Amino acid sequence: MSKKESLVFTQTRMNTFLECERKEWFQFQAGGCGVESAVKEDYFIEGEFGHYVLKHWYQTGKASKGERPLMLRENMIKRIKAMLDEIPNADMDKVNDINRKLTAMIGACCAYKLVYREDFKRFDILAVESPFEIELGGIKFAGRIDLALHDKDTKTDGFMEHKFLQAFSLENFTNLPLNLQQLVYSMGFEQVTGKLPSWYRWNIVKKSMLRRKGMEPKKGEVVAHPEQLVEFEARVQAQYMEEQDKMFFRPPPRRVEATALEQVRADITAHIENWKRINAEGKVPPMRWSSCEGRYATGCMFGPACTAVLAGHKQGWNAPECRGLYRPKEVLHPELEEGE
Repeated sequence: MSKKESLVFTQTRMNTFLECERKEWFQFQAGGCGVESAVKEDYFIEGEFGHYVLKHWYQTGKASKGERPLMLRENMIKRIKAMLDEIPNADMDKVNDINRKLTAMIGACCAYKLVYREDFKRFDILAVESPFEIELGGIKFAGRIDLALHDKDTKTDGFMEHKFLQAFSLENFTNLPLNLQQLVYSMGFEQVTGKLPSWYRWNIVKKSMLRRKGMEPKKGEVVAHPEQLVEFEARVQAQYMEEQDKMFFRPPPRRVEATALEQVRADITAHIENWKRINAEGKVPPMRWSSCEGRYATGCMFGPACTAVLAGHKQGWNAPECRGLYRPKEVLHPELEEGE
């Protein structure tokens, strides 16, 4: 990897650095482009699928000026098949679980289409999943704007960020201050549209907790009789339509203030200088022990690699005792690749 390529950041990469300096090194520098778990995690698979579907729905709506936004079920099924094909050596239980999650997302997206069809009347679609590159503190940050909009009612421009979440607090989306993500995406919005946004807003879809019926044999039976996926999908869609106020959320827009942007810019510049200083040392960065338990109390996936470093192995992830746990990434930021 060239020096220039190594200085491509996303807000996710910087947030990972702020979470733990060593974790950022493992994910984005070790082995060239960083390393990842040898077993692909599926925490964010619904979000990847949801972004894909909404991208095409808003793109076709933009192209047809709101007359023919398309969300074809057959295309969603093809997408699921392609995503399942990307999972190497998955056992049947894993495949069934991912298939269930993504089938539930078809139901969620079909309900979304009905609930938010008025979007094309209220908003002019300015851009959908538009890539951008901006500079902060001498480092290039790249990303994609989920949905850039002109609000016809208020005659202002802003952006929505899609979120597919299982559990969350609405207070987090109404009380938290502007942060790195909003700074980067506000600057990206300016690059894409020519001016800073007046507001940003979260577009939240709660993940369904419904499960397929009949996955286990009934009492006295030997063979299970799983619910057909099309029936499960319909049941999920019905849940979203019947419980719209519990499954779809759009908290009030947050204003983008120039003074807030400048303060966050100054803060992130200081963090970037810290990254440069640590990176210039050419060593495996220190651990941030407060982050070892990881998100959702699952434990950081690089725990074994850090244990190997403590035992004297230089890089940890490729120590003999970590064989089969990690693999080098093919690209630095897969989420920025075309088709993601």
